[in-house]
Amino acid sequence: MIPDQKFEQILVDRGIDSDGQVNGQVLTADIDTVQALNLNAANLPGNEMITNLQGIEAFAALQHLDCAYNNITQLDLTNNTQLITLHCEYNNMASLKVNGLNQLTLLYCQGNAFFTPDPVTGNPTSYYFLNLDQCPSLTMMNATNCPNLLCIQVANVMDANSAIGQYANWMKDLTATYSQCCPCVYPGQFSGQ
Repeated sequence: MIPDQKFEQILVDRGIDSDGQVNGQVLTADIDTVQALNLNAANLPGNEMITNLQGIEAFAALQHLDCAYNNITQLDLTNNTQLITLHCEYNNMASLKVNGLNQLTLLYCQGNAFFTPDPVTGNPTSYYFLNLDQCPSLTMMNATNCPNLLCIQVANVMDANSAIGQYANWMKDLTATYSQCCPCVYPGQFSGQ
């Protein structure tokens, strides 16, 4: 199921969706071998922005995903276990789930608000934490310019704070902290993870 028509139109235009129609569906056989997908809005004709990547979980062989500069609010890639690089910077992300992606080496998610707005005021209803403690290969990470990202959950806080080992090339805002258990350090502060 591909509910975002712009997303499916790109699949049709690139010959990935074999029925050639924007109908909310694509055959698994058409997408389960796709290894790279560039959906960066800066590279799309007419500056068409994708708002929903539901269906991406069926791209079983996906190794490289660039969906930067769109208007995506939620992204769950936990089923895309082959993923190596992810560019999802400058979206309107309220939720990003990548934990458990053992092969992920690069994550650029900077410029995302990471909050669910109050329907009346538009202010954040809660803060957000990014769970990366089960991403052992992640050596390049940028989560800067994310004002509501309060905590990044990691496997080794000391190394992360010292910017050594796996964490040598990680970047975050000064307002975000590293922890082995973000909900334990900040109880009741976070939206769903």
